[in-house]
Amino acid sequence: MQLSEEYIFSQLSKNACFAKIEYIELKFDTKLEPILAIDTIKDALSKFCTITDQRECYILRYDPMY
Repeated sequence: MQLSEEYIFSQLSKNACFAKIEYIELKFDTKLEPILAIDTIKDALSKFCTITDQRECYILRYDPMY
């Protein structure tokens, strides 16, 4: 896995967020299968930070309708 150069993982501790995450149920049309395994992503991110917890989640994309 290669991390995009568009994302900079410097000074993460200055941007930490400890707010409680709110999980809500959403309706969706299509659910795609994951491209990467969670362990692959964790291995890549662990070079930049310490991962203390994980939870499966989904990325939501909105397509505006005109």
